[in-house]
Amino acid sequence: MNKNDSPKPGIKKPPLAEMPESEAEMELTRMLYEKYIQQILNGCRHYLQNTEEAEDAAEAIFYKLVLAAQTQELKNISAWLKVVIKMHCIDELRRKQFFERAVKFFKDTKECVKDEHSESDDSK
Repeated sequence: MNKNDSPKPGIKKPPLAEMPESEAEMELTRMLYEKYIQQILNGCRHYLQNTEEAEDAAEAIFYKLVLAAQTQELKNISAWLKVVIKMHCIDELRRKQFFERAVKFFKDTKECVKDEHSESDDSK
């Protein structure tokens, strides 16, 4: 956005309801991004303790925010975001923990089977 694109003082942008639908959606998305992306990223970093995972989670949460803003009346977006960030990050941590446990289980199972085969080979 260059200097000439910004609204002049005292001149308001038209309300979203007066814009064509796609323009209104783009404007809403831009406004939400500018106002809330830092809160979303900070919350995700806090819970996930991993920048890459936090960025992925922030993208998903921002998408949820845009959809919610288009389909329902959000009275307190910051409070709504705090809950969504927390629940999304907890789900991600559970998913990660489950995956790590599954990998460990299958590695252990593979080693047990391998040990059993080597023991049976030794007895022959």
